[in-house]
Amino acid sequence: MLNLVPAGEARDAGPTALRWLRRRAAVETVAAQAEEQSLNATPAADATLSEAARLAGGQPVGSHHLLLAALADADSAAARALAALGVDLDQAREALRDADVTGTSDEQPEAAGRRQMVIRVAEDRLTIEAADPVLVAAGQAAVRALGEQALPSGAIRGDLDACASLGTVWQALRDSLAAIQRAAEAEAA
Repeated sequence: MLNLVPAGEARDAGPTALRWLRRRAAVETVAAQAEEQSLNATPAADATLSEAARLAGGQPVGSHHLLLAALADADSAAARALAALGVDLDQAREALRDADVTGTSDEQPEAAGRRQMVIRVAEDRLTIEAADPVLVAAGQAAVRALGEQALPSGAIRGDLDACASLGTVWQALRDSLAAIQRAAEAEAA
C-alpha cells in the first residue's frame, strides 16, 4: 500500500497518516492471506459449523453452539467420544440449549461491561461508574498519559484537546439514555 503513495506525498503526509497507511496495508495483507487459505474440514466439521451458525441465529456463535451442533450427529467423533465417557448426549444437549453465557468467555465483552456499569442521575449531574477491569485499566492509562492535565483526583476533563473523542461518548450516552427511556416506557405500556 505504501508503495502506491508517491514518495513526496508519503513524506508530507505526516506520522499519523503514515501509521494509518501502514495499518491499512497490514489489514489488507492479512485479509488477502485469509482469502488464500481455506478451512480443510471433514464433512462432520462442515455440518457442525453450519448447524452452529443456524443455532446462533443472529447472535455470535459460541462454544455451546459448536458443541450442541457437534452432538446433533451421533456418528461424529465428538459425540462418540463423549458417549464413550458415559455422557448422556440427550442431557448434554438439554444443558447446552439452556446454557447461560453470563460470566463466561462466550459472553460478548460489551455485555459483560454493561453489567458492571451504573449511571447515577442527580439534580444537576450525571455520573457514570464502571467497574469493568478493561475500562478501569484504560482509564488509568489515559490518566497517566494526561499527566498533570488530569485533575489530582484522576478526573479526565472533556475540555482538553486530547479528550476530543469524548464527544463520541457524549453522543453514544445520549442515544443510550434515550433508548433506555423508550424501552422502559414500552415495558410500562
